[in-house]
Amino acid sequence: MKIFNMDDEANSNLTKISVLRVILECLRVSKDLSEKIFQNKALMNMLTINIFSEDHVICSTAMQIFSHILKHTKKESSIESGLNTTYIIELFEKNIQNDPIVSVLALNLLAELLYVDNSSALIVIQKSESSSFFKNINELITTNKVNKMEEMRKIEGSGYGCPFIAFLDGVFIFLQKLSVRLQKENKKVKEFLHNMESSGINKSILSMML
Repeated sequence: MKIFNMDDEANSNLTKISVLRVILECLRVSKDLSEKIFQNKALMNMLTINIFSEDHVICSTAMQIFSHILKHTKKESSIESGLNTTYIIELFEKNIQNDPIVSVLALNLLAELLYVDNSSALIVIQKSESSSFFKNINELITTNKVNKMEEMRKIEGSGYGCPFIAFLDGVFIFLQKLSVRLQKENKKVKEFLHNMESSGINKSILSMML
C-alpha cells in the first residue's frame, strides 16, 4: 500500500502493475490471505478504485485479484461485495474490440459474483436474458485481434513459460457457473440454451475442439 500510494509513483502505471501482480501472486500461493485482504478496508478500496483505471492492465489485474478473493473468501463474509456489477458488465461489453483481456476478466469476476453476492447475481442473470449479451460473448470467443498468450502474461506472469490460466478460461467459467445457477433456481434454462445456440457460441466451442 505504501509503495502503491507514494507521491513519486503517482503517475507510474508500471509500479502500480507490479504491486498488483505481487498481491495476485500472494493470493495464488496462500488462499488464507483472501480473507485477510477482504477484511482490510483500505486495501479493498484501493483495489476497487483500480477497477476504474483507464490502463487496461491495471483494471484487468485488479479484477483478477477480486476474483481470487471472492473465490476463497467465506460466503457469509462476502455476501455483499460492494462492487459495481453494472459497471463490470459495461467493461465486458465495451472492451471486446480493443482490449478483450478486460472483457475476459470482467466475465471471470462476474462468474464469482454469481455465487457470493445476491444483488449482483440478480443483475447478471437479468442481463443474461438478452440475446445480444451472448452474441458479445461469442465475439469475444472468436476474436483474433490480439496475441492471447501475451495478453494473459501481462496479468498472470509467465508461469515458467506458460500463463497460469488460458485466455478464454474466464469466459467458459462464467458460462458454466451461469448455467448451474439457472438450473439450481429453475430459471429460464431453455432460454439460456437457446441463446447459446442462436448466438453461435455452441458452434464456436465445437470448432475449437475439432
